[in-house]
Amino acid sequence: MQPDNISPIENMQVRLLISLAEDAGKLIMLLSRSGEIIRFNRTCEVFCGYISDEVCGHLLWDRLLPDSERVTFETFFDEVLRSRIAATRISGWQTKEGDVRQVRFTYLPILTQGGNNEQVAAIGEPADLELSLRRREEKNAFLDQLNEALRPLTDSVAIEAEACRLLGEHLDADRAYYVEVDEKQGQARVHQNCLRGDSPSIVGAFALADVGWTVPYLRRGEAVVVADSQTDNIVPNIDRGWMADLQMHAHISMPVVKGVELMGALCVTEPAPRRWTNMDVSSKTANGPRSCP
Repeated sequence: MQPDNISPIENMQVRLLISLAEDAGKLIMLLSRSGEIIRFNRTCEVFCGYISDEVCGHLLWDRLLPDSERVTFETFFDEVLRSRIAATRISGWQTKEGDVRQVRFTYLPILTQGGNNEQVAAIGEPADLELSLRRREEKNAFLDQLNEALRPLTDSVAIEAEACRLLGEHLDADRAYYVEVDEKQGQARVHQNCLRGDSPSIVGAFALADVGWTVPYLRRGEAVVVADSQTDNIVPNIDRGWMADLQMHAHISMPVVKGVELMGALCVTEPAPRRWTNMDVSSKTANGPRSCP
């Protein structure tokens, strides 16, 4: 439904644009100036799993956007209304199944004869491939930085320290470290850790059995990814207390192997729960699992 005071020419242009986009299989929405969804085409329904009746009348950012994007998107939408200029943005859409998929939309203000915008047309397409390519570029840039920093170093301790420092900075993690594993002796040791916040140092030796639940994953070359050590099912109840004491609420461990032998793990931790992205895990995968010569 279009407001009565939209000029016939502008109304026709928008209808033509939407019609062409519909024929091309694009995602199409019509939004009120307050951000409520007025129109939600069939392509949108197939993409996210919601039918039109389930989203129309709801604010776009309340119904489809992840919590982490709502405030920034509202600011973006207000700027589109203020400037009355079309703008493009990649956002996450939370599907009915709970997954988050990336979409690229162009938001076009529909101007009235008086120059005001009563509605915004949004035409888009999935951006998962585009985001994947961008993440690959970011990962390659990080690898280039890492290789450049490590190339002049010959001391293993210095290499370990620099790799941990760069990884901690890249992931904006509170603590990054390498844990050396000796399965025959049942021991593990952290020689140094890179600390960027208030997390305590964990340098020292400890029994491998203390973190025994991680070993089967690491042996198989699998990353151990924990968003919240106090609630994630992967963490045994008996280990939640000491992990909280050491401010290991969020955690990633990536194995380093030699042949079939587990040599250690490159790790990052956070003092608060954190939902790690695929890019975070991918960055660590770029450094492990490693096969030592």
